[in-house]
Amino acid sequence: MKKLLQQISASVAILSIIAPVASTYAETSTRDKDSAQIKGNFCAIILERLSALDARLSDRAKEIETRRDDRKSRIEEKVEDRKVRVSDKREKTDELLQAHLTKLQQRATTDAQKGAVTAFQMAIATAINARRTAIDNAVQAFRVGGDQLVAVRKAAIDAAITALKAAKEAAIAKAKADCATATDPRAIQSVLKAGLKTAQDIYVNSIKSAQSAFKSGFESIQQTRKSAFDKAHADFKAAIEKAKNDLKVALGESRNSTTTTP
Repeated sequence: MKKLLQQISASVAILSIIAPVASTYAETSTRDKDSAQIKGNFCAIILERLSALDARLSDRAKEIETRRDDRKSRIEEKVEDRKVRVSDKREKTDELLQAHLTKLQQRATTDAQKGAVTAFQMAIATAINARRTAIDNAVQAFRVGGDQLVAVRKAAIDAAITALKAAKEAAIAKAKADCATATDPRAIQSVLKAGLKTAQDIYVNSIKSAQSAFKSGFESIQQTRKSAFDKAHADFKAAIEKAKNDLKVALGESRNSTTTTP
């Protein structure tokens, strides 16, 4: 994507249009001193070059859309793949935890011990669900934030491309009008060069601004997600330790009980 945006910028680089025109103009002026003929040749060459530029801009804009669609498809595939992997991992963790709880239940002989194991089981389930909910919410918030950033960047880039095309078309229209009325080809060339240069500078700055805003926003939602993950893990660890200690006291054990942490 970045390369394509740079190519669009390069497509309106002044030298790619003006240098060949200026060279041809110099050759033409040597062959023919008639000013009307010089202007006619010069303007014809300019319009030919600008027509080719217009085609390149359109082609590269289409390439951007194609790459956007491809990238969106890859992201969606990764999201679905992660969902499957997380679901499988949680299912295996639940199986291991249930096996551990079954052993604890078998060891409980008195009603008090059985009640303690039940309380432990409920505490573990609550801690697991709380962490999973916090993680899922953080992931969802990250995805929503990412989608919003992508949409804002897309709108900014599309606006920059649209503005570039409009400025180019205005420069072409000005060149055509000047070719029909002005008498100095060099003046036409100078005005066209300035118009295209201004359009290119505005486009480049707009793209840089859009990319910078996206990067800053993405780093922010990454940090927010990390903070949410860290808190979820810390809260889970604290809840598990409390549940283990409560169970140990209830069972009258001096050694630590171990649990599988999903």
